[in-house]
Amino acid sequence: YNLRPTAILNFVTWSDKYGSGSNSWEGFGLTNAIGAGFRWRVLSGGLEFVFGNVKDEISPLDSYDSEIMKANSFRFLLGVKF
Repeated sequence: YNLRPTAILNFVTWSDKYGSGSNSWEGFGLTNAIGAGFRWRVLSGGLEFVFGNVKDEISPLDSYDSEIMKANSFRFLLGVKF
């Protein structure tokens, strides 16, 4: 189990008949990670699940409420010991 710092950046662009534009959101916070790793001779492997919510960082000039971004993901780990 790990409690880790996390940074998320979302960037969205769009275009339609009225024009185009883009938005970006960034957030920083702590997420949880739980997983297991195994080693056999020189090979290693593992699986990790990261979960948690990160709150959008808002500048004082913005007029909208902060958004909660989910930070859920799986990681597969493979390695070789030299």
